[in-house]
Order: sequence, then structure tokens, then C-alpha cells
Amino acid sequence: MTTALELDFKNDSIEIEDPSDQDSWVKAFEPLMQKWAQSEYGLKYEQRDDDFDAKKSKSLSECVGIAMSNYRKEVADSLVSDEPFTEWQYILGDAISCELYGEMGNDHDANDYFLHGETFTALYECISEAMEEHDGPVCDLDELIDEIRHQTRYKMEDLDYTTIFDEVGKQTIKLMYVPGFDPNTQNVDNFDINPSEISTRAPGLGHQALLNLARVSIPELMEMVEVDQDDSELIDAWLELEDPVAKAEAAGQPLTPLFTSSDDLQSLFENTNGNSYVLPCWVGSLTFNDLKKIDPTKPLELSGGIVFFNDYSNGSGFDVHLDDSAKIIVPPDHFLGKEYGHSVEETFGLTRRSLAANIKNHEPIVPLVKVVETGHMEPEFS
Repeated sequence: MTTALELDFKNDSIEIEDPSDQDSWVKAFEPLMQKWAQSEYGLKYEQRDDDFDAKKSKSLSECVGIAMSNYRKEVADSLVSDEPFTEWQYILGDAISCELYGEMGNDHDANDYFLHGETFTALYECISEAMEEHDGPVCDLDELIDEIRHQTRYKMEDLDYTTIFDEVGKQTIKLMYVPGFDPNTQNVDNFDINPSEISTRAPGLGHQALLNLARVSIPELMEMVEVDQDDSELIDAWLELEDPVAKAEAAGQPLTPLFTSSDDLQSLFENTNGNSYVLPCWVGSLTFNDLKKIDPTKPLELSGGIVFFNDYSNGSGFDVHLDDSAKIIVPPDHFLGKEYGHSVEETFGLTRRSLAANIKNHEPIVPLVKVVETGHMEPEFS
């Protein structure tokens, strides 16, 4: 027959029914472990006040694009397999955490100070003395303390609901958007434009990106850059591009040009005419809290930031800041990601603060129907 053991630890009276059984000790200390956890638990993720340096910010920007790709694939696969998929915020959070702390995650343990501090030192001494005075078998002291520590840690961690966004959610990173560019399958230099030869050379991916970015029609852009109207082959090459304006009108979703004045778009060409190649893109600064709220499988809407003709190899170019009414529309198969080559900060001194932007899911215009005097139904766009 086992003899119970009683001890007092810091005004708490504890009775262990079977001192030889470790589980009996743990059960006896259960209320005390719960009290410790509630009063002493720490936060794994606390708000970061210092900004990321340029190198870390760029790597985080790259992981956003990778996370978008992974999420879209998982959602697509789930539609086929009828299996659940991971929510976007968790895929993004895991990508951020992995970039900052590696695959093993954040090794900072805010609970270590308490679990290896004075309380557990005193606990070890108290139990050791009680075991020595007990007339009967007892369990292993070191293994018991480790188990009490483990159980307390588990309870403390269970009370901590912080995530990586509590640490970095308010932090901003610069992101670049080049319409149609997929960093997983393409080289960014395939999207370059030669401003001085745009009217004489056949258009490429960069021209298509510019049409989609600025939401202008092919005839409008051809007229602006003065494409030779007598060069039938060149005109045919232009007309092989996809006209975003004509496509949207055919779908009953007319587009509003990005720039309220064509002078803004014209200025990009005029001020980069001496550059051999420029990349048409949008660059803006977004917070992780904003990014976690979007659904990358649906169209996105960007506001703020700049539209940029970027000679990223030589660190030059020209930018136009967007006013509050200007919106960049990102289709659900396009990507936001890192800057390439020389950044806008290096080229123009534009900081993340000066590039402040917003992101949300884009809600397309829904046509309303009105009745005209003839009695016919005609669409009207809100």
C-alpha cells in the first residue's frame, strides 16, 4: 500500500496520492501549472518596430509571389480532389515565417525565462526535500521536473494566440507588378520596351503589359507613339496583340483608362527616350496586414504607388505617381513580386513610405438595366 505525500509550495498545499508514480505528481500539480500558465505565459510574436533592410524586404517581396502561386495551385487542386485547402493568410504567414526564421520557424521562446527561472529552481528543491523525507518509493526527480515543465509550457503556448502577423503585420514591403509576367516561368527582360524604337520595331510582351497596365486600346497607343502607318507588317504585328479595351467592351465591362490625361502616359515615353530598354510596371508599398486580407484567386485592385518605366539594369527611368482615383487591376493569374535590378529607392530615393499603396479584391462593375422611351432595355453601368 502506497503512502500519500503532502508538501507546501509557496502557500499551495499539494497532496500526491502515489509518490512512486510520476502521473500522480503531475495530476496533483495540475491546478498550479494552470495558474502559472495563465499568469506567466509569453507571446511568441511581438510587434517589430524596426523596418526590414533592403535585402530582407526584397526577399519577402519575392516570397509573396511564391505564396500566391502555391495558394492558387492548392485551391485549383482542391476543386479537382474535393479536398479542403489551406486559407490564404496561413500560406502567406508560413511563407513570411520561413523567410524570416527558416523552415523550423521562430526559435524564440518567450516562456523560457519563467520555465527555467526561480520558480522552477525552488520547485526542484522543495520536491527534492519532500522526497528525501518521505518513507516510501518515489519517482525520478529530474524526469518529474522535466514533465511538469513540459506540461506547463504546453499550457502557456495554448494561451498564446499571436501569429507572424502580430510581428510583421504593420510592416511594409515594396512590390512590383508587370502585367502578364510570371516569375516562375519567364524572364523579366522579355517584357522590356525600347522607347526610342517603339514606333519602328514589332511589339512584344512589354507592349502588351503596357496596354493592360494603362488600359488603353491598341489604336490609341499606336497613335501616341506614332507607329508608321505605311508599314503594313508592323501594323499587323501590333494588331496581333490583345486589345484590353475592345475585350472589355465585348464582355460588357468597359474600362476606365488608368490615367485621366494621356499626357501622363506620353511623359513616360518622352522622359525615357534615351534609355535602351525599360520595363513597364507598377511599384508600391503594401503592409502584410493588407496582403493577408485578399483572395489571390480573384481579381485584385491596387491604388497609390507609381507607374514606372524602369531601366533596372542602369538605374534610371521615369515614374508617374498615381492619384487616389487611379486603380491598377490585377487578374487572378498575375503576380506581385520583388523589384529587379536597381530599385526605385536607389534610382529616385523613393522610400516605402512615399510609395504607400493599398490592395483589395476588385469588384467588377455590374451593368444596371434601364428602360428607355422606345420600350427597349439598355444596359447602364454603375
